Amino acid sequence: MISGLRDYTLALACQRHGLSTAHGRGFDSLPSDVHSRLEEAFVRKLELSELGRVLGVATSALVAEIRITNMELSEQLGPILSELDPFVG
Repeated sequence: MISGLRDYTLALACQRHGLSTAHGRGFDSLPSDVHSRLEEAFVRKLELSELGRVLGVATSALVAEIRITNMELSEQLGPILSELDPFVG
């Protein structure tokens, strides 16, 4: 789930930058600021606290990516996504 969320966020960024969204082909061509938002969204160990931390980072990065193109949508989805994430908040 976390990997999928991270990949979806990167695909949205690719679309915004006019890069390929298929199978991660455009991920490496994204600007460094996009990558930096997701640097901490990789699981380092299989512990509940770590999974929660990473899920929170990935969720925040998704909301930030949405905010760049659609502020109104990010304001609607941000609170909903935070509620769905039992580790955020």
